[in-house]
Amino acid sequence: AFIVPPFYQKGPSSVAKYDNFTISVAMLVGFPSLLFFGVFAPLVRHTRWELFKYTHYMFLVLIPMVLMHGQNAWYFMIGGVAFWLVDIGIRQSSASSFVRILSAKAHHVEGGVTELRLNAASGEFGQFAWINVPAVSTLEWHPFSIASAPQDGPVRLFIKSMGTGTWTQRLLELVEERGRDIAVQFDGPYGLPPAFRSHDALLLLAGGIGITGVLSSFRALALAAESGTSPGASGLGRLKFVQLVWSVRSRALLDLAAASLRECVDAAAAREAETGVQFSVKAFVTRDEGDLGELFDGVAVSRGRPSWDWIYGKLCDASGKDPSILVQACGPVSFVESADSATSKYNSKRRQIVFESKAFRF
Repeated sequence: AFIVPPFYQKGPSSVAKYDNFTISVAMLVGFPSLLFFGVFAPLVRHTRWELFKYTHYMFLVLIPMVLMHGQNAWYFMIGGVAFWLVDIGIRQSSASSFVRILSAKAHHVEGGVTELRLNAASGEFGQFAWINVPAVSTLEWHPFSIASAPQDGPVRLFIKSMGTGTWTQRLLELVEERGRDIAVQFDGPYGLPPAFRSHDALLLLAGGIGITGVLSSFRALALAAESGTSPGASGLGRLKFVQLVWSVRSRALLDLAAASLRECVDAAAAREAETGVQFSVKAFVTRDEGDLGELFDGVAVSRGRPSWDWIYGKLCDASGKDPSILVQACGPVSFVESADSATSKYNSKRRQIVFESKAFRF
């Protein structure tokens, strides 16, 4: 057995002498882990995700060491280890099979966006899933928001390229080369839908490709309104307004979901008199200098950034006395933070704005 000098003294000798190799192994793994996860992990978490993820498995060395070191250690560890093994087994079973790609498109907007329709189902709206494409990388799994509603059937994903050499860029190039002739593993879906039924209004905010994080909710609620004859029957609770605000840099990005949004607004409008729920969309473009036109009939595209004071104020006034408004935002950090900070002006004892967010970093 090898010996690592311990941090404690045992006996009169300056360096303890022992032959229990489990202590040495635990120290060799434990102390470097504390250094890595305490100092370096925050630096590599967003830039080297796989390194951050797989170094967590160093704990697997400690489990047999503890069991061998302590005669009764199994009594304290069996519960946690059993639950972990069950969780891993369920995940592996879910993700081990491949799903069929129904369609795959490469959109050349804002650096490139890959659109996939997969033969998989989502049980709720507002969820996400992990996907693996072995032709791009065998070990890399990446999470993406599901942009389709459960009523749509197949899962729809929009995956933005994050630049040369990245996993998302290689996926874009693969789709351009092979089309839908690609093997994909699908793990999910995960996540819960927004708890909207106790609110008077739902405001969905999307920055850029963040539309994927809120489009599922907008579609699911619009299709529910179309199928119901009253807010209770359609499952919309006390909602009176559902509004989606989408801000992008280039006008071309809006075309990715324009048809889907139009379908939602038209479907909900046909039953608005019966359900009492109004659906609307507002679109903003921050950089393009050309003619912006309309997103679809009756919905103009505005130039510049959204005015949160104007948006919150209008929605609060329209929602009636003492409204409760749920805001869900998905987009870059600066977009989410600016929307969040503007809510404080409208929160009071009688009026409440609940802000939830999904911020991503480039």
